[in-house]
Amino acid sequence: MTQIEFIYNLDSYKEGLALILDKRYKNQRTIIFCDNTETSHELSDSLWMNPGFFPNIIWSEKLSSDVQPSENFLIGSQFNKYFDELVINVSGQECSFFSRYEKSIELVLKSDNEKASARERLKKIRECGYEVKLTDAAN
Repeated sequence: MTQIEFIYNLDSYKEGLALILDKRYKNQRTIIFCDNTETSHELSDSLWMNPGFFPNIIWSEKLSSDVQPSENFLIGSQFNKYFDELVINVSGQECSFFSRYEKSIELVLKSDNEKASARERLKKIRECGYEVKLTDAAN
């Protein structure tokens, strides 16, 4: 069963990625679920500029889900069968394919809208029988 963690009280998604990737998930095949083109590019740029090494590609609809990229990090809103270890949700919305992964992390910003949306996702996930770890980034 998918392990799920919500990390909340973040100032930005960049902060959340920097908080977890280098320390915990540097070498995992990871999809960063993002359904916004502008945010995808911002996150990609921040990963390339990070002191760690996070080769990434922005996944577009032009690429087939059967393609196996050499990068460890995909940013986009599509499932790829070669990336089944970790999905990090930075969309502020439900990632419908989270259960295909060993681990799913929801990054939640401090805004009231983000928190309200996260509460709804958390409720649905718990109703489906998943245990959820909650982590306050402010601590």
